[in-house]
Amino acid sequence: MRDANKTIGDMIDRASATIISSVDENGFPNTKAMLPPRKRNGIKEIYLTTNTSSMRVKQYTANPKACVYFYDKRFFKGVMLKGTMEVLQDQDSKKMIWREGDEMYYPEGVTDPDYCVLKFTAHEGRYYSNFKSETFQISDWYNEKQKIITTIILVNSIHGWSTEERKGIEKLIKALVFDWGDTLMRDFPEYNGPMINWPKVELMPDVHECLKTVSNKYVCCAASNAGDSDGKLMRKAFERVGINSFLHHAFTSKELGFSKPDVRFFYMIINKTGFKPDEIVMIGNDYEKDIKPAKLAGLHTIFYSKQVDQTRYEYVDYISNDIGKLISILSEMEKNDRF
Repeated sequence: MRDANKTIGDMIDRASATIISSVDENGFPNTKAMLPPRKRNGIKEIYLTTNTSSMRVKQYTANPKACVYFYDKRFFKGVMLKGTMEVLQDQDSKKMIWREGDEMYYPEGVTDPDYCVLKFTAHEGRYYSNFKSETFQISDWYNEKQKIITTIILVNSIHGWSTEERKGIEKLIKALVFDWGDTLMRDFPEYNGPMINWPKVELMPDVHECLKTVSNKYVCCAASNAGDSDGKLMRKAFERVGINSFLHHAFTSKELGFSKPDVRFFYMIINKTGFKPDEIVMIGNDYEKDIKPAKLAGLHTIFYSKQVDQTRYEYVDYISNDIGKLISILSEMEKNDRF
């Protein structure tokens, strides 16, 4: 591994679940799957949420030795991290990783006594790829990474970068979520049923070239309320217009279990992609269904609309009627520190 922080960090960010292990009172390992991490500092520190009353908290309190595992089923790669788990119940830690909508799990909110934070500190790891494994000490790579970041910041400060510009040094957009109808493909109101069976299908202007470009840099997803289609039927419709290979995920309300504008529709996408909300940008043409709930879920938003007065829309980060300008819009948003 040339860069453990990047290789393993990317795997953690893409993971749809966190596999954690603790040791019970009889010395036996106990393993379970949890939601993806809420926050991480390199690959040294990983933060998760759980119930204070859970068996896992009891076991980590008695014996902090822990193990976490992440895997990439696409390429049959995995990483095991060994270290210690700390149970945090202070308000600062709880607020740090709290998300809107967590009331579903913790009804009393961020002060709920049954809500706590698990902080995993890794000491060493074992990485598996291409039928080979290698063991590594995480502290060495983590400290080296921090030295590199510090050096970059110092160098850039010499060249006149502002404090705010330096803050964005590790801020990255990792995924784009596109609405389907009238954002990627034209929605013909006279046709009913799955789009794959429509006598005519058509891309919205400049979509093909846009997806061809952005899919090389970002994980691209399509998300739709289309009740007549599931993910497989969506992909068949994409094949008819030549964009299927550009889209890494196809999400529908039928499979997610929720429909827009329910904010849980976007929470499910966050969990399934494994990215943090502020690493995802939602692009859609319906303010009430696409933009507002996405923003409430913590995503960034680009409103695809002919409207030009952005001040009218509280939950919009950027507005445009030309999807062909998406790359320049994303660059401008980052440059202006909207991320």
